[in-house]
Amino acid sequence: MELLSDMANVHAEPQLEDESLILFHIDGYERPPHIGQHTFPFEGRLADADGEPVCVLLFADPANRLWELEFIRWADGELQGPDWTTLRIVEKPSPVKG
Repeated sequence: MELLSDMANVHAEPQLEDESLILFHIDGYERPPHIGQHTFPFEGRLADADGEPVCVLLFADPANRLWELEFIRWADGELQGPDWTTLRIVEKPSPVKG
C-alpha cells in the first residue's frame, strides 16, 4: 500500500457542496477501471462545528491506492466544518475475525 506516497502527490476534488465527499487524483497514476473500493482498517471520529459526531472514512481503489475521503455526519443537516482538534483515529473491527 502506498498511502504515504499517495498523500504527498494528491489533489483533492470535493464531490458535494458541503465537501463531505472528496475524491483524490494522484499525480502520474492512471486508475484501473473502477470496480469497487474498500476502506482502510481505521477510521476517524471527530466533532462537527456544532459538536455533533462525525465519522471520517478513507477509501482505496482496487489497487490499494488512495481513492476518496468521506465524512458521515450522524445528525440531521449538512457537514458544517469538522473540528480537527477533536480527531481520534480508531481501528475498525475486522469483519472476518471471530
